[in-house]
Amino acid sequence: MKKLLSSMLLLAIIFTLLTPTALANSNADVPEGFIVIKEYDQQEKILSKKATLNVEAPKIENASLVNMETGEEVIPEVIENSVRPIKDLMNKNTGEITTLYAADFTIMSTSGRKSGNSGNNDAYVKFYVTMYYYWTGPSNTYITLDKVDYRWEITYDPNNNLSIEYAKMFIKQYGPSENNGGQLQSKEVDIKSTSGTVLVRDWDWHPVLEDGLGYVISCETTASIYARGVWSFSYLFGL
Repeated sequence: MKKLLSSMLLLAIIFTLLTPTALANSNADVPEGFIVIKEYDQQEKILSKKATLNVEAPKIENASLVNMETGEEVIPEVIENSVRPIKDLMNKNTGEITTLYAADFTIMSTSGRKSGNSGNNDAYVKFYVTMYYYWTGPSNTYITLDKVDYRWEITYDPNNNLSIEYAKMFIKQYGPSENNGGQLQSKEVDIKSTSGTVLVRDWDWHPVLEDGLGYVISCETTASIYARGVWSFSYLFGL
């Protein structure tokens, strides 16, 4: 009997070692009703459209940094604009398989310019946004947001004069739904920390037909930045 128990214990240990426990753990952070069946190497990025994946690089439709006192405008620098597959998911009820993607945006802005020989006294801020989304419905033609991650990073501030005092995020998901007609789903979120996650999945939004009539999926962020004057910071990212 002891030998049998030992064999069973050994079998259980081997099974545990061979089971992808990372997948089991990752099920805690997926849309409700789905389980993870595969995870992707996070170094794999999609920079342009691939027909086999029906995925293309996300759009940065508007990015600006404007001094509210002088009207001076600085064109932000796009550091990253790409998509990566995160996980393959299976619907526990229907068996439908889809892929969760992450659209990564990184923008860097400066509060001023070099002048004469005085050196660079500018303050730089980076803003990171990742929009997670997946397709569902017939032939995976309906798209929906899962969550949005954000992070501010002050990368160069020699005079310690840069601060982010006010920020809001406006998230939209517009378009025809499968069974509920046209949808105008949107929500404004106050950003009260330098980093965080907005769980769009908790809002019970309907997936919308990609490129259907009135289709919009976007995340617009506005902020007031104090650095040698008050600057209005505005970015609009879209899928």
